[in-house]
Amino acid sequence: MVETGDQRSMSRSNLIAASALTAVLLVDAAILLGIASPLLHGAGFLRALRFTQISVVVAAAGLGCLSVLAAIRLWRLQQPMSIYEGANPQLWAAFRWSLYLTVILVAAAWSLLNYRIDGILTWPDTEDYAMIASQTWYSPTFWTGGNPPGLPLLFKVFGLNWDTFIGSRYDDIARQITQFQTGLSFFALGFLAFSLVSVIRQRWLRPLAVLVVFGLGLSAEIAQWNKMLLSESLSTSLFLGLVAGAMLLILWSEERKHAKGIFVSLLTVVIAMGVALYAFTRDVNSYFLLFLGVLCLPPVLVAAVSRKKWWWAYTAIIGVILLASIGSAVSRRSRWSYPFINLIYDRILPDPAAVDFFVRHDFPIEIIESIQPESRNELHVALRDDESEPYWEWFEENARLAHVKFLLSRPIETLTMPLADLPALLSPDVSWYRVRLHPEPQWLSRASAVFYPKPPLILGLWSVVVIGSTAVLIRAGKGQTFWAVPLLLLVTLYPLYLVIWHGDTAAMERHALPIGIGLRLCLWLLTFFVLDSAQVGMPFRSARVRRKAQPDPYQQPKDD
Repeated sequence: MVETGDQRSMSRSNLIAASALTAVLLVDAAILLGIASPLLHGAGFLRALRFTQISVVVAAAGLGCLSVLAAIRLWRLQQPMSIYEGANPQLWAAFRWSLYLTVILVAAAWSLLNYRIDGILTWPDTEDYAMIASQTWYSPTFWTGGNPPGLPLLFKVFGLNWDTFIGSRYDDIARQITQFQTGLSFFALGFLAFSLVSVIRQRWLRPLAVLVVFGLGLSAEIAQWNKMLLSESLSTSLFLGLVAGAMLLILWSEERKHAKGIFVSLLTVVIAMGVALYAFTRDVNSYFLLFLGVLCLPPVLVAAVSRKKWWWAYTAIIGVILLASIGSAVSRRSRWSYPFINLIYDRILPDPAAVDFFVRHDFPIEIIESIQPESRNELHVALRDDESEPYWEWFEENARLAHVKFLLSRPIETLTMPLADLPALLSPDVSWYRVRLHPEPQWLSRASAVFYPKPPLILGLWSVVVIGSTAVLIRAGKGQTFWAVPLLLLVTLYPLYLVIWHGDTAAMERHALPIGIGLRLCLWLLTFFVLDSAQVGMPFRSARVRRKAQPDPYQQPKDD
């Protein structure tokens, strides 16, 4: 039997699809063996790492050679688009899913590597969290005193309190907590990748989107906090999960075919619970949610009044956002004493105009002049003496209002002075927080630089291009409702940065971490949204369109 041209094209397409699927599965098997080698064979860390690298390189080289041979073959046949046309759709679907599996396995290996090269870090704040975890669940001190109760809740689950913190079981409990933080971070990244894949329409972009999400979340600047007993890891994981949930909720509520009402209701409950926990994880989170809730309140009220579809879900979430943010900010008002002393030393005392303003508002400057501190720590210690009681009386009665009046009295300086530190705080060097057990591979820092770019010039150009393209597409009517998620986040970043900069002067590179993560996440999301809506290069979809447009040669003509 002689094959026709169409049948030969179909055979070639199926052969290429099957070969590509086999090669990708070999890559997956190599990565999986590299991950499991320390467990199965007892190999050391560095030996397992070398085995994983060699396996991935060999399998990837085989896939590359296969791709080159396929490209040469198709070029000789002068049929560049016949890879997909006429192929078995199940084969190509399996190939795409194998790419997703590859990205997930690479991310798992990357996450495991990040976890192993660092030791567990205990910071002075960890002691405070352990002290709070020693309180009972119903104690007012647990919920309203000291640090936010989000991380102490996690400590309580794993049995970490002040007794175990200074006891012999601390190392085991700390390892369990850091393992949970790493797993939670990986789950949040997976949820964000699933959400992004759900809203992207072009198939060729989806594996790339999964790769970028995991690459961003597993970059050293973000992943290193998973090994620390601080609130950064838990807060970042909750933030990524809330962004993913918001995009998915908008998609499901806008298009009924994507989900039934029960799934929308469950997702609404999960988001509301995540918002409440996020608000009580870090002090700055409450201000971020307050800004976000105020921005979202007008459109939500319009939707509620007009009784649009799923108006109750958006109303409930915004209500929880406002209540949780205000409640967290009010309960944390006693935490402002320590940052305010830092502001006195770094911002008020060096500025004669600021000193004059606070003196006019009854600030006891004579106490500070009698101390003449040479460092922030010396000022903190000196203000604990009994002789400093007039300062604390003034602080309790006038400090907050006086500080707000001072910022409002010079609005231009209040808004522009933080700009001088913005480039440094968007890309700070936080590697010194880490406790390294093993040398960091060079490729790890290079990969982090790709997904988490640091140069201010790159961030600036990227922002201009992406935001400008987004504005053009929205004006052309190609925007989608879920684009509001990264756009609203971008709007809240600078007000949040003002709160961070004017709220404290100590450890600003760590406190400004949400700004850097939020900016890069928004830019990546908008980049994929722009590429998806601009329809730049759609090989799979173009093939489907052509197949529908061309008549089927095997279909019998219908009688008139």
